[in-house]
Amino acid sequence: MRKRKIKITVVSTTPVSGRPPKFIITLQKKYLVEFITRPGNQFLLTHLTKYKNIHIRQIGPDFSKKDILSQINFIIQSIFLIFFSNSKIIYCFNLFSSPIGVFSKIFLNKKFICDATEFFGTEISINNTNNKLYEFIYYLKMIPILIADASTIAEPYPQNIPKYVKDKLILIYNFPSSKLFNYNIEPNNDFYKKYPLARNKKIIGYIGNVKYGLGLEKIIKAFSKIENNVILLIVGDILPSRNYKISKNYIEKYCDYYGVKNRVIITGYIEHTEYPSYCKVIDIGVIYLQPLSDFWVNYSLPIKLFEYIALGIPFVSTNFKTIKRFSNGCCLYVDPNNIKELIDAFNILLNDNILYTSLKRNCIKKSCLYVWEKQEKLIFNIIDYVIN
Repeated sequence: MRKRKIKITVVSTTPVSGRPPKFIITLQKKYLVEFITRPGNQFLLTHLTKYKNIHIRQIGPDFSKKDILSQINFIIQSIFLIFFSNSKIIYCFNLFSSPIGVFSKIFLNKKFICDATEFFGTEISINNTNNKLYEFIYYLKMIPILIADASTIAEPYPQNIPKYVKDKLILIYNFPSSKLFNYNIEPNNDFYKKYPLARNKKIIGYIGNVKYGLGLEKIIKAFSKIENNVILLIVGDILPSRNYKISKNYIEKYCDYYGVKNRVIITGYIEHTEYPSYCKVIDIGVIYLQPLSDFWVNYSLPIKLFEYIALGIPFVSTNFKTIKRFSNGCCLYVDPNNIKELIDAFNILLNDNILYTSLKRNCIKKSCLYVWEKQEKLIFNIIDYVIN
């Protein structure tokens, strides 16, 4: 008789993109996954519904409702569903869903894992908010294992993280999947048809979401000093925030101010299945994180670093400690406050073919080390440990 798969309930009160759906897709390879979330997430419907081991339940107010009552409504309905569920583990994907896990452990005798990405995220590390809630949970010893995304906190752990947190913490590195990101994929067939101005020109590329602290304005300013037969390609969604009113129109005006509007391509959001092939047209990548806090300088680890390496693209990067630890030999490092260094690094990679080829070769060699498939084994071990 075939053994029945163990069921896991994943709960998220915020829209999922990036690592969460990749994590869920990994879970469904070995377990049945019940995913409880709120309506209004097109990414979810597009990319997760095709998996037969994933059962999606969209409940409560949709994601446009951001008030606390909507959050509480979702939490109550989630607990009701879990009460009648035969799930072995409740996996909470964000801070606001953690009360669901606590309740399930205390009253329903469920196993509970919490994802700590928000807790260790940049905003939390800078503003030191929400810590009291987590201290309450930890002192009750409700969480046996805490998972954090290594794109927001990389080893070694920051000194200000309490020991009772470190003892429970396991890092999941958000490496790209080798099935999507690898050196052998072909550049997008339609790119040069859609953007003919890039044909037969070298391309400097910024990939990933456009948001606060990533230095896009400084990149554009530096690019204005680069020879005219080079294109700047910006591939990714534009994410404004309360303190950063970014938009495509804002970027275009900024490019116009520096006289490079006709040499800059802004793609906006690209479907994740096409995203690697768009990135593949890039000759030189750039990571220009700004030193917003000591946390960023010492511990930030952007996923675009691993995407460049996976695709064999040499890049220029901010000289932050953890970035240097993972990318040595694959890029040139620059001071985030010195635009002249950024300009010089671009020009070196544009003109020094021997150095460029050497960095490219190193990227290809390292790419096999940074793949999501290796993290999958760790995820299965974590789940099996909690179940048993």
